[in-house]
Amino acid sequence: MPSSMDGLSYLCTSRGLLLGTRVQLHAMNSVIDENDIRPILDEKVFSLFKVREAYEYLEQPKHFSKVVVRVC
Repeated sequence: MPSSMDGLSYLCTSRGLLLGTRVQLHAMNSVIDENDIRPILDEKVFSLFKVREAYEYLEQPKHFSKVVVRVC
């Protein structure tokens, strides 16, 4: 396990992640459910066998929002 000194000596950057409380998570989920909020997805859907093409499509600036890979 690296120590803090290892991080400093190798010029590593350490960042924390702040999350909300469990109460805030439940409140957010209630708002999502009550307002029927859904993610925006690209119209193109890839099969699991075309994951490589999905990544290539994602690298191009042609997609809109999330790219979907159907796994079943």
